[in-house]
Amino acid sequence: MIIIKITHSAVLCCVMGMGVPVQGDETAKFYSFGPTGGGAQIVTRATAVSEDGSTVVGTVFTLAGGTSIAFRWTEAGGMVYIPGLDQAKDVNADGSVIVGYTRLSAEALIAYRWTETEGLIPLADLPGGLESNIASAVSSDGTIIVGDGVSDSGTEAFRMIGNGDPEPLGDLPGGDFGSFATGISGDGSTIVGQSISSGSFTRTAYQWTEGSGMVELPLLPGHTQSFAADANFDGSVIVGSSGIVEAVMWTDETVQPLGTLPNAVAMDAQGVSDDGSVVVGIAVGEEAFIWSADEGMRALKQVLLDGGADIDDWHLSFAMDISGDGSTIVGQALSPAGDVMGFTARLPGVPCPADLTSDDQVNIDDIFAVLGLWGDCEDPCPPYCVGDLTEDCTVNIDDIFAILGQWGPCE
Repeated sequence: MIIIKITHSAVLCCVMGMGVPVQGDETAKFYSFGPTGGGAQIVTRATAVSEDGSTVVGTVFTLAGGTSIAFRWTEAGGMVYIPGLDQAKDVNADGSVIVGYTRLSAEALIAYRWTETEGLIPLADLPGGLESNIASAVSSDGTIIVGDGVSDSGTEAFRMIGNGDPEPLGDLPGGDFGSFATGISGDGSTIVGQSISSGSFTRTAYQWTEGSGMVELPLLPGHTQSFAADANFDGSVIVGSSGIVEAVMWTDETVQPLGTLPNAVAMDAQGVSDDGSVVVGIAVGEEAFIWSADEGMRALKQVLLDGGADIDDWHLSFAMDISGDGSTIVGQALSPAGDVMGFTARLPGVPCPADLTSDDQVNIDDIFAVLGLWGDCEDPCPPYCVGDLTEDCTVNIDDIFAILGQWGPCE
């Protein structure tokens, strides 16, 4: 890893880079990022990834001080903090819009939208109630944001289109008032989350559309609670958990269990690809999981090991999201040194990873990116640093030749 450290007040702190495979490489890849040396007291978690896997967002938590700061990671630029944003929750398809929130006090939060040109833009709250809101997810084009705020009725899910006012989404019948939006389909048509459906605490998953409003999603037999975390691009596939113990998928308002891992005590699906064919999530008591229609439920670590990734001594704690194209998975992992790091993992067969600048071309801009990262990778290596295309733990002339050998448009 290459690490450039500037003070926190100087805006950029801990710019960290990872390795990139050459174009056409069929080997699975795993890259970690975040502060090192803090052990369990500093936690880096990647929470969302852009359509093609080129932009990752998440949060660094400092547990001892009770503080957190959001970050944005790109292959060419490494990891850069976003001052003023405590947590980054989601990113749109091209990585240009990030949403999240900042804590103002013990009781009040403020939702934000971030873009590189405008910086942080606070989002309007629902009318009535406490001035507090959270932005949880954003559509692929960045124009629709969902989250929850406090209205006259209580905590309520909302959607916001463009720069308009937040639109309250209501809640499910039964129980106390309360709804929470956690995900949105890429096309913005379907919003998913939880709503209180019985008493004060029992929450069940819902889907919301313009035509049907908020509709409760079915539970697995014997369960009383559920959680919807994410939806695919057109909203036809929703993923989450039923009974807080089983990862599930909803299609056509029917529920399907995704299976389990041998030692897991609870399963929770967190992310789904655009076509709905690949799901990732958390297996409590085990490690992060990946599910596909073809292969079923598998441990993500084993899939990456089988694909050639060098992660024998890593523990993959959480898989939080998968890119729309199904190529890249992000989450949280425990390093061999005991640091809690964010990670991004590339599944085998990822096209054009030598395109460091994510412009669908391997060209002179990628050479300039390599020149800006020239020199030895930070020890320990692997993980490989950005620009080390030949994976020899140094960025040098061999990496320039590797780019020249892959010159041209991505397939």
